[in-house]
Amino acid sequence: MTELHLQEGGPELVCHLREGLAERLVEAGVVSVVPLGVGRWELRANQKVGVIRIDNVTVWVKPKVSISKLLWLLGWSSKAFFTAPGPVELGEAEELVPALAEAFVAQSERALQAGLLQGYREIEGTENVLRGRLRIGDQLRKRYGLPVPLLVRFDDHLVDIPENQILKAAVNKLLMLSGVAGGVRDRLRTLRGVLVDVGELPPRGPLPTWQRSRLNARHHDALALAEIILGNGSVEHEPGRLRVDGFLVDLAKVFENFVTATLGRALEAIAGRCSAQDPFTLDEDGDVAIRPDLVWRISDRPAAAIDAKYKAEKPYGFPQADLYQALAYATAYGLHEAHLVYAKGNETARAWTIRGHRVRITAHTLDLEQPPESILQQIDQLAALIASISRASRLANSRPAPAFFRTAVGGGLVTLSLVAGPLLSAPFGEKAL
Repeated sequence: MTELHLQEGGPELVCHLREGLAERLVEAGVVSVVPLGVGRWELRANQKVGVIRIDNVTVWVKPKVSISKLLWLLGWSSKAFFTAPGPVELGEAEELVPALAEAFVAQSERALQAGLLQGYREIEGTENVLRGRLRIGDQLRKRYGLPVPLLVRFDDHLVDIPENQILKAAVNKLLMLSGVAGGVRDRLRTLRGVLVDVGELPPRGPLPTWQRSRLNARHHDALALAEIILGNGSVEHEPGRLRVDGFLVDLAKVFENFVTATLGRALEAIAGRCSAQDPFTLDEDGDVAIRPDLVWRISDRPAAAIDAKYKAEKPYGFPQADLYQALAYATAYGLHEAHLVYAKGNETARAWTIRGHRVRITAHTLDLEQPPESILQQIDQLAALIASISRASRLANSRPAPAFFRTAVGGGLVTLSLVAGPLLSAPFGEKAL
């Protein structure tokens, strides 16, 4: 077994890989590669961290932020907030998967210490005596009116409920992953024995829904971790191809979800309401769809459009893609301001005033190296800044033109008019003389 270790944003790794392996790593999105010839490759980590095993090669990608900080961010991104100070004390864990497995085992053992959670579930079946309610339509159609067996529907008090099903599915998933320590693996097998009477979830199917309540309170943190394990970046092996498994977390998506959840909450505490992934269109015909990460509305009118980017997107031939995207949002929503939020260290805070438009795009940064409470303070400060910028922009752009003339924008032209009629016209952004 060959192990390769990479650091997010760290130096490249030069290694030998057999034919086809580099392509599979690229396909999984875990690395970018540069061929050096004769089976030698230069690997650089992308925005995914975790572990992936392809055949007999295991690649570990370590994040820049601490593992405990990443788990905290994941808790926000999954909308399952961990209770302070965190799910478990992880110390100085070096890798994501071992830390995630240890955290999940500790929380699950704590949750199941008093026994399996039970709940009522509706069951349809056949009985020789009436139990619950008779399915009269099915009895007549399928049994031709025969008195027995009876087709019935009843509620039963079982352990085979969504909470336990999710925990069992996460146990099975972790037992498949590389990097889970032997001691933790033994504890996972013990948990699987405790959950033996719980049904299996279908592979790649949606997770069952559950509701937070006083009765399942001790399960909340374990279920939050289970949903992270089952809902983020699991890599399955595919029959007939090289064996592939692992667990990868897309940091760009985690950062986007974290900013959307926390900043949306902070803005709503100031005023109005926020919409995440707000569906809108750039053109009047509705052909060009746009979805800003966050739109803040006051009195149902857009006040700010915000996009979260872990780092700037720079596709080949289109190096300022984020600015064009932000400008499109401002234009579509009729705003004079748009905001980009980056992770500090990946980009710098600055602002751009767009030539020919009354639009200003501001880039903000969040320092993820700070403690969680400091990061949330940064979010509150950012919300206050966005609110003040929005307020100043509305005031500046609502002032009427001087009484002896006014301007009108339409059809790509700016028309300067006297009260008696048009004086002159010029393309928007050009000076009329």
